[in-house]
Amino acid sequence: MFPNPASGSLNIELPLATENVLLTIENVTGRIVATKSISTKTSKVHYPIPNILTGIYIVKAFTESAFYSGKLEVNK
Repeated sequence: MFPNPASGSLNIELPLATENVLLTIENVTGRIVATKSISTKTSKVHYPIPNILTGIYIVKAFTESAFYSGKLEVNK
């Protein structure tokens, strides 16, 4: 996941190419602040985050066969 810290967009590189990815971004209290379903044929996902405030978040990516998560710092 890069850049980290992020300001305007986020790039996620998954280990395998996939067709459907569900992304969620949660704040430190566990509240989902953003969610998006993305269809892609590659292992790379680009996700704009213009409405995410400065802070620490957990990004989760759900695919057909796996689950990935990581810590994200947003600096605006």
